[in-house]
Amino acid sequence: MRLGRAIAVVGSAGILLSACAIPSGSPNPTPSPTSTIDATAFTDLAAGSCYDPIDVASVETIDCAKPHRFEVFASFVLPDSEYPGDTLDATASQQCRTAFSAFIGIDFDASALSLRYIGPSRATWAEGDREVLCVAFDPDGATTGSLANTAD
Repeated sequence: MRLGRAIAVVGSAGILLSACAIPSGSPNPTPSPTSTIDATAFTDLAAGSCYDPIDVASVETIDCAKPHRFEVFASFVLPDSEYPGDTLDATASQQCRTAFSAFIGIDFDASALSLRYIGPSRATWAEGDREVLCVAFDPDGATTGSLANTAD
């Protein structure tokens, strides 16, 4: 078990990916017309998706058999009510931890892997967003293959 590892609470895709944004190399970068990256809207991820971040709003979905940083292993929909505010953390944390144990095959507290959840922000909640995604990753770097039943 790694000390200091925690579940990250994320209210929007921007917060999750802000630390992974691609820095610009020059003040006026020229877009590459031959880019082979297929950008997917961050909000279009679903359970079973493996991905690497591109910027704060999009990801590159990757076949899980190839090296990747993150794997969405579960999702659930929150009840339609008032924005849950502080209870969002407790609800998402509990449900993602339960799903983590079932997916990985070991209790979260005993695992070397980390998890975070991506939940609706107050703004996206007002637009009807109720989905929470549970994401597993290895804090040491990219993984190859699904993390399902790895008991890692």
